Amino acid sequence: MLMSVPWGHGELELDSGEILTLPKQVLQAKRSHVIDQYKWHCEEVKFTPLKDRKLFYIVENLNASEQKVLSGLDDFAAAARDASEKLEFICQRLLISSAERKRLNLTRAH
Repeated sequence: MLMSVPWGHGELELDSGEILTLPKQVLQAKRSHVIDQYKWHCEEVKFTPLKDRKLFYIVENLNASEQKVLSGLDDFAAAARDASEKLEFICQRLLISSAERKRLNLTRAH
């Protein structure tokens, strides 16, 4: 297996205007997390996601303000996932017949 690993350093500008120099591996990890969240969402809604190469191209070419919004969406997606898991946990403990669970679509999609 051949894997491309980013080397070197990149710059990240903070809201304060301060510029941080970070290893590209750190910047790449954030992008990977965003892509993982996107794929998780696509799986949940049964939508065919874009290919990894295209996703990395899109994320790589976002400007700083778009990246900030994307980071906020990432946090929102994580919170939504946690809430969904909690609701599923609660629903599993309710005394509901299997026929009613199926009718209400409370069965696991996995």
